[in-house]
Amino acid sequence: MGRGRLDLLYLHNPEHGAHGDRSRLLERITQAFTIFEEAAHQGDIAGYGIATWSGFTSGAFTVQDLVTAARRAAGSTRTHLRAIQLPVNLIELTPIAQALHGAGPVAEAAGAGLEVWASAPLSGGELIDLVTSDLAEFIRPGSSQVAATLAVVASTPGLTGALLSASTAAHWQEALNAFQRPAIQLPHLQDICRVLRA
Repeated sequence: MGRGRLDLLYLHNPEHGAHGDRSRLLERITQAFTIFEEAAHQGDIAGYGIATWSGFTSGAFTVQDLVTAARRAAGSTRTHLRAIQLPVNLIELTPIAQALHGAGPVAEAAGAGLEVWASAPLSGGELIDLVTSDLAEFIRPGSSQVAATLAVVASTPGLTGALLSASTAAHWQEALNAFQRPAIQLPHLQDICRVLRA
């Protein structure tokens, strides 16, 4: 990669292949975190985290499980565990709805001082076709479907940011503008979640 030090290294989808053996999974996560702690002490990485698609929703692990694993790996309460990454979008709505009530992995990770990154904020582009102009207008009047969709993600309490790709400079600017606008107010976010769950 041409870099002497990585800012953040993710353990990617550790729940895959766990076959329901939660204790074995947590043991494997702790082993990986031990290697990451060593890499951090050697100056190879600044921090590490978990990138998961279904780890939190399936109950494979919790934020507290990860904090505990990191402390065991470090042999201390001072660890290099820095972030979690999980899908947050209008299809994967549960993390947003939970965060609005100070619960779920987004709120728990933020409360533990971790960064929280949303993956797939447009659900791999699927939401571009699913969000109607009427829904976009309800979410944020005057916004495009993409901007309205990203506005909900950007307004999720406790979220650090989102990981997304853009095919053109105009798409990038539209996404950037959506994240730079003021957050959607909490009562309206709750209304949005109610409408989408109906």
